Amino acid sequence: MKKAEVKTLFINELKGVFIPNGFKVSTAKNYFSRVTSENSNDYYFVIKDYYDEHTIVDGFGVRINRVEKILKTAVAEIFPDWDKMNDEVTVRLGYGRIRHNRLDYSYPYMTNNEEAMEVIQTIKTFMNEEGFPLMERYNEIRNIDTDFNNMEVMNDAPALYFLRLGQYPFYRFRQMIIARLCGNPIYDYIVKRTLEMLDKDEESANKSKRIAAYKCLVAYLDAGTY
Repeated sequence: MKKAEVKTLFINELKGVFIPNGFKVSTAKNYFSRVTSENSNDYYFVIKDYYDEHTIVDGFGVRINRVEKILKTAVAEIFPDWDKMNDEVTVRLGYGRIRHNRLDYSYPYMTNNEEAMEVIQTIKTFMNEEGFPLMERYNEIRNIDTDFNNMEVMNDAPALYFLRLGQYPFYRFRQMIIARLCGNPIYDYIVKRTLEMLDKDEESANKSKRIAAYKCLVAYLDAGTY
């Protein structure tokens, strides 16, 4: 199979699962999305090639509009290089974060239509049995907050890794904002640990500026004027 054939087959087959659940498809981006006034859900897949074989990497996620608004208005102003950050801060459900058992999940390589259909059926089954129900659960912000706090990584040392964002000394703003909106006491813990890490970050030439910027974000959230 050619890459274009794989893409066409996947989109056409997955339409039958996503469209009845209120999703729209973007064939140009291999992307299915569902947007409401409160939140947005998405599913995407990327085709990886190995000579004449193909596999896919996929993922799905939930974004809460109220949280995104705070990110765009407050965080973007406080951190000028926000646009350069990667997507690690997304509440990404397909791989890790909340669903640890799919962290190392991978699909087999496909060389023909039959093998591709087996992968497609795996995706359909997963979305119907777990994916869509999980999206519905996380469309309620308090459910996200609850599950964030139930993760094993919220213990001290692992939490530092969990809160860290790639090469930046910035942290999981969505988790922080969600905790604040839900009145979760763990918000104070996140702020405390983040400030401690920023202060210990000797590699940062702009440490004082970053600490000041983070404190501005905390003050903005604490003011509750959003």
